[in-house]
Amino acid sequence: MSYKFELEIDGDVLPPPSDYTYTEADLHANTQRNAEGYASWDVVRMNVGTLEIEWQNLHGEKLVQVIQAIRNKKEFKARFFNTLTGKYEVRTFYSGDRSSDLVRFISPVKYWGTLRVPFVEV
Repeated sequence: MSYKFELEIDGDVLPPPSDYTYTEADLHANTQRNAEGYASWDVVRMNVGTLEIEWQNLHGEKLVQVIQAIRNKKEFKARFFNTLTGKYEVRTFYSGDRSSDLVRFISPVKYWGTLRVPFVEV
């Protein structure tokens, strides 16, 4: 049996990323220390996810496919493999700042690039 890594945005399967890192963090409020130096805080929400994704050497058409899946969207549903749970999950994200490097340019319709974008859970 063979497995294929898939990343979906609003149901559309994107090209598999070259690399990604999944991180979870807890959100805190009212963080302070008392006179003895001990910390106290309120946990507002636990396990908020961030995906740092990179696609390397993407043909221009595939790069455009990824950008069109996230551009001009306030938020989107992403299905991804959560490396902390070992399962595919669907969560709502927004895209952070996108950066792209031009790897090889042949013509305006034929080029390869690298795209990096963080997905931050809403």
